[in-house]
Amino acid sequence: MVADEKNFHAKQITLRDSMRPFSDSFSRPHGALGQSLSYGLAIALLCSPAIWNGFPLIHDDVGGYLARWPMGSLANGRSAAYGLLLWITRTTWWIPTIVFQSLALIWTVDRALKVYGLRQSPWVVTLAIAAIGLTSGAAFFVSKVMPDAWAAPAVLSLYLLAWHWNGLTSIERGLMAVIIVFAGATHMATFAVLAGLSCLQAAAWPLAAKLRVNPLGILFANGATWSGLAALLIINFFVAGRLAVTPGGEVFLFGRLVESGLVGVTLAEECPRQDWELCNLRNELPSTADSFLWASDSPLRKIGGWDDPRAKEEIASIISVSIRTHPLDHLKNALVLTARQIVAVSLDEVVIANASPDTAQTIDRYAPWLAYSFDNSRQQRGDLDVTGLSKWTVTPISLAGLCTLPFVTLLLWYRANCREATLPAMLFLALLLNASVCGVFSGPYARYQARLAWLAPFGVILVLLSVRRQNRREASDPSRQAPAATYVSRGPLGANLDTGKADRVQAEPNLIEAPFDQADEQKRKSRDIELTILMPCLNEAKTIENCIAKATSFFARAGVRGEVLIADNGSTDESRSLALAMHARVISVSKRGYGAALQAGIRAARGPYVILGDADDSYDFSNLDEFWFSLRAGYDLVIGNRFSGGIAPGAMSILHRLGNKVLSFVGKLFFRAIVGDFHCGLRGVNRDRIAALRICSEGMEYASEMVICATLHRYRIIEVPTTLGMAGRAGPSHLNTWRDGWRHLRLMLLLSPRWLFVYPGLLLTFMGAAGVALMLTGPISVAHRPSFDIPAFIVAAGTLLVGLQSISVGVVVQHFEVTYRLLPKLERFSSVFTGLTLERGLVFAGLFALGGLAGIAWLLAGPNISDIRSLDGPFCASVLVISLIGLLVALQLTFISFLRGVLDLPALREKLLGIELAESSVGKRSSLRRWNRLNEHQ
Repeated sequence: MVADEKNFHAKQITLRDSMRPFSDSFSRPHGALGQSLSYGLAIALLCSPAIWNGFPLIHDDVGGYLARWPMGSLANGRSAAYGLLLWITRTTWWIPTIVFQSLALIWTVDRALKVYGLRQSPWVVTLAIAAIGLTSGAAFFVSKVMPDAWAAPAVLSLYLLAWHWNGLTSIERGLMAVIIVFAGATHMATFAVLAGLSCLQAAAWPLAAKLRVNPLGILFANGATWSGLAALLIINFFVAGRLAVTPGGEVFLFGRLVESGLVGVTLAEECPRQDWELCNLRNELPSTADSFLWASDSPLRKIGGWDDPRAKEEIASIISVSIRTHPLDHLKNALVLTARQIVAVSLDEVVIANASPDTAQTIDRYAPWLAYSFDNSRQQRGDLDVTGLSKWTVTPISLAGLCTLPFVTLLLWYRANCREATLPAMLFLALLLNASVCGVFSGPYARYQARLAWLAPFGVILVLLSVRRQNRREASDPSRQAPAATYVSRGPLGANLDTGKADRVQAEPNLIEAPFDQADEQKRKSRDIELTILMPCLNEAKTIENCIAKATSFFARAGVRGEVLIADNGSTDESRSLALAMHARVISVSKRGYGAALQAGIRAARGPYVILGDADDSYDFSNLDEFWFSLRAGYDLVIGNRFSGGIAPGAMSILHRLGNKVLSFVGKLFFRAIVGDFHCGLRGVNRDRIAALRICSEGMEYASEMVICATLHRYRIIEVPTTLGMAGRAGPSHLNTWRDGWRHLRLMLLLSPRWLFVYPGLLLTFMGAAGVALMLTGPISVAHRPSFDIPAFIVAAGTLLVGLQSISVGVVVQHFEVTYRLLPKLERFSSVFTGLTLERGLVFAGLFALGGLAGIAWLLAGPNISDIRSLDGPFCASVLVISLIGLLVALQLTFISFLRGVLDLPALREKLLGIELAESSVGKRSSLRRWNRLNEHQ
C-alpha cells in the first residue's frame, strides 16, 4: 500500500500521456526529411492554382510592374521593388516568385503554430495550409505574380515579432523582419497597414510589462516596418534614379472624391480660379472614379494626365481645400468606403480572364518566351472559374471570422487571457486598417480585403486551440492546481464559496458561518472508516452482489477501512435483501432520481471520502486505486474518463457517445472545466467539500452539476482513465437519451447566463450596429449583389435591439445567481454588476429617451414630413429608425432596472437566503437560530 502510494506521481505521468489530445499522438516524422516533405506538399497545395492554370496567374497590373526596370521609371501604383523581382525571375516563368510567396506564407504560419505550442508534428503545418487554401483565396494570391501575397505574412510576422519576441530565435526574427521590409516596399497600402499597426503597438508599449512581453520585440517590429519605407526609397532610386515613394496616391484619392461628389461641390463653391483648370471642366466630371482615372477622354487627361507635375499640384490643392471646407463630409465618406470595403471579400476580382493588352504587349516585348504559355493558360481562355468557391466558402467563412474576432478578444480578456487576446485584436485592427486605406484611396474592391481575410478565421482557431491546450496542460499538472481553501456554506439555495484566498472568508461579516451537519459529523468521527463506496440502486438484483463483492475485495487488497453503502431508490426486486446479505449498509431514499439517491448517500456516508458508482456492474469496483490515491493526495473531485480508459463493445451506443462528447464540449466551453467525460458514473469525492456545494439536481443532471459547481469554485479536480463494461442488469437502462440529455444541456445553459444571454447578445448587438452603421447614409451593395435598403436597415435595427435586450437580461440573471449563491462572485465584473442599480439604470434610460425624442422632434419640425410618412428619404428614415431605437432601449433599460430593484429587495433576499442582513449582534444570533432551524427542517 505504501509503495503504491509512493508511485502515485509516476502513475500520473502515465495518465497524462494516455489523456493527450489526438493531435499529440498524431504520426510525426522527425528531422529534415519530414520538414522538407511537409513544406513541399504545402507549397504544392498553395501553388495548385498556378499548376492547374499552366502558368502563374496574371493581373492587369503585371505589365506595369515588369516594365519598371527596363524603362527605368516609376509608375502610378506600380512598385519598382516588386517589378525588380519579376524582372529577375522572368527567365524561369516566374516560378521562383510564386514559390517565394508560398514559402513566406507557410513559414509564418509554421512559426505561429510553434509560438502557440500547436506544432506537434511537421504535418500540422500541411494540414493548416490545406485548410487555409480550401477556405480562402490565399492559394490564388500566392499563385499570382502580384505583391498582394505578401500582405498577410507581413501582418502575422509583425505580430509575432512584437508580442512573442522571446519565443523566436535570432534567425526567425531576422527572416520575419525581411518579410516585413519587402512587403512594405512592394505595396504602399501594405506599408500603410503595417505603419498603422506599428503606431498602435507603440501606444501599447506601457502594457508590455503587464502582458509579460519583451518591449524589445515591439521596438524591433516597428523598426522593420519603417525600414520598409527606407527600402522603398532606395529601390526606387536604384531603378529610376530619384528618391520617391511609389507615385499616384493623391490621384487615386481624387478619383474617389470625384465619385462621391465632393470634388464637384468644391469646384462649384471655389470656381472660377486661375490656378484650377478643372474649373472649366467641372461639368464634364464623370460619375465614377474609374472613368475619371482611366477613360481616354477623361478631364484628368485634358489637364495633363497622371505624370504631369502641374496636374498633380492642382489635384493636391483641390483635395486640401475640400477637406478644409467639408471635413465632416469627408469623414462620412471615408467611413462608408471603409465599411463597404471590409465586407467586400470574394475572389471575383482575383482571377480575371483576358489580361489587358498593355500586359500582353509588355510580355511580348520584355519576355517573349512567356507569351505562348501565357496565351494558352486556362485563365486567358476563360476556363478558370472560382465563383462557386468564392460565394459558398471564402465569403461566408471570411466574414464569420471577421465578426468573431472582437467577440473572441473580449472573451479572452474577460477570462484573463490578456496576452492571447492581442492576436485577434491586432488581426481585427489590421483588417480595419486595410479596409480604410484601400477603401478610401482605391475604392472598395474585393481583391484588397480578400488578401488578408484568411487571417481572421486562422487567428480565431489558433488562439482558441492554444488556450484549450494551455488549460489541458495546467489541468494535468497537479502542482499548478489551485490550492485548497476554507469554503463556507451560506444558505439553503447554495454556497458562497471563496476562490482560494483565505482572507476573503470574512468579506461578508453579516452572513453566518456554520458546518453542513454537525450531528452527522460527530457520528462519522466516532467511526473508524476511511472510505465509503456508494452505489445508487434501482432494481439491480442481478448485479448488486457482484458489485459489492468487488468493492469488498478492493478494501481487502488495498488495506482500506471502508464500507459499502447502497442508496436504494425504491427497488421492487430483491436488491435490498441481497445487499444486506452481502453485509452492505442500505438506506432507503423515497425521493426518486439518480441525483436524489446520491445526495442522500453522501449525507449518510461515514467515510471522509466517497467513491460513487453505478450498481449495474458496468464499472470495476475492484480497481479503484487511482481514485483512492488521488483523494488521499488532496483532490476534491476525481472523475473517470471512459474515452481514455476504454469502452467495451456495445457498452455505449453511438448516440450516447456523440451526446456525451457534445455535452462535455459545452461544459468545457461554458465553465472552463478540465473534464473530458462529464457524465462518467464512477467518481470519487471529498465528502465535506462536495456537500458544501449543496447541489440541488435530483435527476441524471446531478453528474453535470457536480462538475460545474466544483469547477466554478475552483476545487481540485483530476481525471483518470476508466474502463466501461457491459451493464449486467436485466431490464432497460435508467437513462432516457433525449430527456436526460436535454436536462443536462438545460442545466448548463441556466448556470451560464453569459453564454446563454450575454455573448449571443454581444454578437447580435455588433451585427446590428454594423448593419445600422453601414446603411446609415443609404443603400449598400455587397460584392455586386442586390443592394440593402430600408427593410434591411429595419432588420439591422431589430437585431441591435434584440442583442441589447439579451445582454441586459444576462446581466440581471448573472446578478441574481451571484447574489443568491447559485454562482460564485465574478471578481472581474463584480463592480459592473453592483454598479448597475435601479437609479442609474433609470438615468441611462432617460438619456436614451431624450435622444430618441429629440430625433423625432427634429424630423417633425423639418421640411421633410412627407419623407417620414413614406420612408422614401434615406436620411430621414435613418434618423427615424435611430430615434425609435433610442426610445425602445430606454423602455428596455427601465423594465430591466425595475426588475433589478425587485431582486435587491431585502425581504426577498432574507426569505431566499434564509438569513437576516442586519449587522447587529442580535441580528447575528437571530440568523444563527434561523440557520439551525433550517438544518433541522432539512
